[in-house]
Amino acid sequence: MVKFETKLNADSTKQLNKHAFARLGWVMLIFSILLIAIGLVGYFLGTDNEDRILGIALAVFGVLFAPLIWVISLIVQKNINKSAKYITDETDEIYIFDNDTLYVKQVGKNMQSESTYSYDYLYKVMESATHYFLYISKMQCHIVPKNSITEGDINTLNECLRQKLGKKFSIKRF
Repeated sequence: MVKFETKLNADSTKQLNKHAFARLGWVMLIFSILLIAIGLVGYFLGTDNEDRILGIALAVFGVLFAPLIWVISLIVQKNINKSAKYITDETDEIYIFDNDTLYVKQVGKNMQSESTYSYDYLYKVMESATHYFLYISKMQCHIVPKNSITEGDINTLNECLRQKLGKKFSIKRF
């Protein structure tokens, strides 16, 4: 058995955003490079001032694209955190990884939730250097900080996840 005790707070959503950007960073990089390249071609090969102005605008947008998406996602996440009353330092989370089941308990000021999952229920699990990301669908995820472990050890958990999930468990060091 491996047990984690943590909080469901804004840091969890921050880590999820960081994780998502690490996974999708190459897509944004390719899109930015493409915009910059099209802009430079338009600027240098343009036949009139409108082509050059459009080229400059595309190149500038290409440079600003990733930071703009990052800022927008932070603003959206902040609004989600405000509206979701359970995302607070007062909400405790307990994760227990047993041989056959994953037990999740969330207890907050005005809420309590308990779930028991078979490992087959999980869509996938990703391990980073500091967290586990337990996906129950493509868009829903539990975030478990490794430093919140209270019983057992990481190696035992990783071996259990490898056995139970196979290819659905991956280690990403970002």
